[in-house]
Amino acid sequence: MFVTHESWSSNASALLGEGHTCMRIVEWQSCYHFYQVIVEEKQNEKMIARQYFLTDVDVLEDVLEKQSEDFKVTGVLLMSPAWMNGGGGWAMNKVLSLIVGRGEEGGKVSMHKVAEGVVYTSPAGGKIDTLEEEGFKVLI
Repeated sequence: MFVTHESWSSNASALLGEGHTCMRIVEWQSCYHFYQVIVEEKQNEKMIARQYFLTDVDVLEDVLEKQSEDFKVTGVLLMSPAWMNGGGGWAMNKVLSLIVGRGEEGGKVSMHKVAEGVVYTSPAGGKIDTLEEEGFKVLI
């Protein structure tokens, strides 16, 4: 979950209008991965590039399903913790493909193939039961 403190807010919020808050700092309070999604969105007859930070694969799936002529996902980046990427800390990688399914014990498993050709799974070492077609989806 992304959290912040009121002292990290910005006076620029007034420029964006009611319902918007500008934050100078947000904190990720989790030991799990999250996504940075780059989109092109139509606003006032122009396509505007935007970036969104998404907390989990279910939210990412919702965003991907909402794509239309006026809202296109142009890139997905995975921000992965060390336990997931096998490194010494957090890493950001472009996602080439994403498969979500049920594991052998019934829990959700996400498999991310990143630009470096490596496949990261969540949970670590998770395997998708290919015999279980219900819930098996190729998102990217």
